[in-house]
Amino acid sequence: ARINPSLEACVLGQWQMSVEALENSGFFEDMLGSSIKERQRLQLAQIVESYLLGGIYRTVYPWLQQKYAAKDIRLSQILHAMRYYTPADIGIAPQFHISVQEAVKELMKLGDCRTPLEKLLVFKEAAMRLFRLVQRSLKVHFGGVGDFQLATDDLVQLLVYTIIRTY
Repeated sequence: ARINPSLEACVLGQWQMSVEALENSGFFEDMLGSSIKERQRLQLAQIVESYLLGGIYRTVYPWLQQKYAAKDIRLSQILHAMRYYTPADIGIAPQFHISVQEAVKELMKLGDCRTPLEKLLVFKEAAMRLFRLVQRSLKVHFGGVGDFQLATDDLVQLLVYTIIRTY
C-alpha cells in the first residue's frame, strides 16, 4: 500500500517551504542586498537539503537498503565479475593507464555519506585525484602533458574503472 503523500513529496515540500521561509525572513538582506542572488539561493537550498536529509537518514536509509537489497546484490555481482577488468578492457587510452588506488580510497568514503551533496563531493575529490594522477604519470612517462589531454570521456572511463576497483 502506498502512503499518500509520499515521503519524497513530504521532504520536497518541507525543503521548499524551508528555503522560502529563510529567503523571506529578511535575515540575508543585510549580507546580500535586497534580493538573494541565484547562486546564494542554490547554496541555501543545498544547506537546507543536507540538513533535512541528514536528519531523516537513520530512519529512511535502513528502509531503502531493505527495499533495494536485491538490486544491490545484483550490482555487487556485476562489479565482482568485472574485478579482473583492466583499463584497456574499459577503453581507457594507454597514456591514461594509472594506479587508481588513491581514488579508490576516496570512493570508499561513500559509505559514510548521508546526503547527496556529501556523495557528490566524494566523487569530485576522486575525480580530482584521478586528474592529478594522470598529470603526474604523463609528466613522468612523457615529460609533460604534451599532446595528451584528459577529456571528460577519458575521466568518466577512469571513474568507471575506479568504481569497479572499489568493489
